[in-house]
Amino acid sequence: MAPVAKQWRARLAPVGRFIQTIGKRYQMANVSDSAVVLAYYTLLSLFPALLVVASILPYLHIETTTVMESIEPIVPENIYTMLEPIIHSFLNNRSGSVLSIGVIVSIWSSSRAVAAFQRTVNGAYGVAKKQNAIVNRVGAFFWMVALIALLFILMLFFSFGQVAVEQLTPLLHLPTQVLTYVNAAKWPLTFGVTFFVLMILFYFVPSVKLKWRYVWPGALIATVGWLLLSQAFSLYVKYFVHNIDSYKTIGTFIVLMFWLDFTGMILMFGAVLNASIQELLVGDFEEQTVLPNILKYRIKKK
Repeated sequence: MAPVAKQWRARLAPVGRFIQTIGKRYQMANVSDSAVVLAYYTLLSLFPALLVVASILPYLHIETTTVMESIEPIVPENIYTMLEPIIHSFLNNRSGSVLSIGVIVSIWSSSRAVAAFQRTVNGAYGVAKKQNAIVNRVGAFFWMVALIALLFILMLFFSFGQVAVEQLTPLLHLPTQVLTYVNAAKWPLTFGVTFFVLMILFYFVPSVKLKWRYVWPGALIATVGWLLLSQAFSLYVKYFVHNIDSYKTIGTFIVLMFWLDFTGMILMFGAVLNASIQELLVGDFEEQTVLPNILKYRIKKK
């Protein structure tokens, strides 16, 4: 029996080291407290981000319904019900004036969530412990610009794709089921887009040199966890939180904060998982210099 026990211990040793590494990185990132901070800054960043979106929509001819359809799959039903009229009000009362300094201020305000995310992710990797707050905030500002641009590109793709299918269906005598298939593809597309965006964030945001193969596991786990969380919250509120209607908006905001908190924990666990995998397979991390990872990536391509 002794040799068998030794064989099992030898086989389980890597699993034990992996779990210990995750626990260590989890504590380094201080995930529980960092998720609360991330939820708070995300809530503060929500309305400035909506102002930015409302200012840009007229130039891209994107309908408000397209924005709402992009948000709906990843937000719990009761939270979406509360936020829908607020977002509609922001986006439908948009101004067609030239982009002003107010938009820049709004982006700067909304970048607080990205700055908090970057600090926490760096904590998971154990790097940038003495990073200048101004440098962190300026970097987060440009990251917010990049994220907004990426989301608009994706919304344009989905919007024009659906319009193209609607226009080509009668011209090419396609079966009417094609539109049904396009609508049914909303969840797979949402999964793919969320996974792609998280891959980009987990690769470029940390102040450490990374490889793509050490980034996708955390992005995949975070994507699955985030989408499942939204569905779980909807079911929880529907069947267990019977008194939320008594508190109306305040109750929904409480649920929103809990959802943002758990979302932050899921995202941070994805970063912790990536850091743990790379530590076990590679060893020590090479901290990134002042030049952002994304710029180095583009220079290398050229």
